[in-house]
Amino acid sequence: MKGKTAVLLCMGVLLSASLCMGMPRSEIEAAQEEEGMPWEGMVQYGDATIAKDENGQLLAGGMTTASQIADEISVEVTVEKADENSTWTEVYSWKAGRANSVYLSSSKSIVAGAGYYRVRCVHRVNQDVRESCTDAVWIDKEGEGR
Repeated sequence: MKGKTAVLLCMGVLLSASLCMGMPRSEIEAAQEEEGMPWEGMVQYGDATIAKDENGQLLAGGMTTASQIADEISVEVTVEKADENSTWTEVYSWKAGRANSVYLSSSKSIVAGAGYYRVRCVHRVNQDVRESCTDAVWIDKEGEGR
């Protein structure tokens, strides 16, 4: 009896899966797919990172993960510093990209003077765009903590 139940259960799962795969797309989804546009969001996950290493240098970066293999995947990383008016000013930035991939990360070690820093990232997978930002970290005077 247990064997028959297992076989029937497996057959039901396979039948359900095949029916779902064969479901017709909406006209909008079909048109977007024909134009090369994703019909769902392509950025599965994007994150900005910031830390201070043991030498007092700033470690900054970002990573982007796609929900499926993408023609283009990129991350734009911007390091910002707070001025005396608590306004964030760009001090360093770069962009990394890759074709035909699902994952990309990029990071750099930056010598930074004393102050509060944060990292903002723009994550792109084909035409899908998301943003992320870190909390601020304090960096002591250059050379302290070595």
